[in-house]
Order: sequence, then C-alpha cells, then structure tokens
Amino acid sequence: MGSCPGASQSPRQGPPSGRRTGWGKARSGARQVGEKKGQAKARFLGRILPRDDRDRQQLTGCAGTRECSRPAGARTGAVSVKLLPMDRIATLREVLSEDPNNAFARYGLAMEYSTSGELDRALEEFAKLLAANPDYTAGYFMAAQALVRAERMEEARKMLSEGIAWAQRKRDAHAESEMQAMLEEIA
Repeated sequence: MGSCPGASQSPRQGPPSGRRTGWGKARSGARQVGEKKGQAKARFLGRILPRDDRDRQQLTGCAGTRECSRPAGARTGAVSVKLLPMDRIATLREVLSEDPNNAFARYGLAMEYSTSGELDRALEEFAKLLAANPDYTAGYFMAAQALVRAERMEEARKMLSEGIAWAQRKRDAHAESEMQAMLEEIA
C-alpha cells in the first residue's frame, strides 16, 4: 500500500467457512471469544483513534515532525494506553475542527463532558449534535440523562418526548422503549 510499515496491515477476514461464530454480531464494547479484559476497549478505541502514524499524522500532523518524538513510519500498534479525559476531549475537538459535522465525534465529546461533570458543556454539544442530526436518538436519551443530573426535569421530559418521536419515525423500538421507560421513571 504505502512506504510506511503500518500500511502493510492485512485486511479483516471473516470466519472460516461453515462455522457459525456470530462474526460481527458482538457490540463494540463486548468481549469476543478469547479476548482478555481491556482488549475489547482497545478494539473499540482503535476504530476512532489513530492506530499507526499514518492515521495519527492525518489527524494531528505528527509522526516524524519536531512535535512528535517517534520517527516517521514508526508503528504504534493498537491503542493500549488509557487516555485521560482531557486527552480524549482534545482528540475529539481536533476531529471536530476538521469535520464539524462528524456526529459520532460530537456525541463522544458531549459524553466526555457529561462523564467529567461538565453538564453545561455537555448539553451545548448535545444541542449542536441534535440540531445537525435530529435523528440521532442516542443523543436525546443521553442529553435527557444529563438534564436529570442537572436537576432540570421539565427539559429532560421534553427531550425524551422529542427523542421518542424520532425513534418512532426511525422505527427504532429499542431506543423508543429506553426513552419511554426513563420518561415514566422521571414523571
């Protein structure tokens, strides 16, 4: 593919023929057969964070530059270091600076702010997410949870009602039932 050793990764392959393994059915955070604790998280993070210097350079301009201590082409491998919340926030903000319409990164940033207790910032990010992607039903659910934590019950009920309406439009019964249960719980 390229001159970088990271470019020679073999593509993902499916299961051997004739075996039913549930290939691709596991959730991103669920452990798969033979995986040790922490490997599922690294697998998930590897999808959204740079795995080698080609990707890192594309996101940050690093690899072989003065700011980066690793030589160009040095391979970092799968994500194995737990990022601090500020590192995750900085990474997501950087992704959003290049692609402000990246719904997954916007949702991730809102979740990071929510997890770290910065509820006002989280709610701002959820508002931006839902303004650009009104059908992102998980955003309604998590924004409602943040509103409940901020003791803003009326706004949380309104958020859940809007989310339920979008889940019905999308025919997402799971999201609808989760939001309906939360709405009944806080009513």
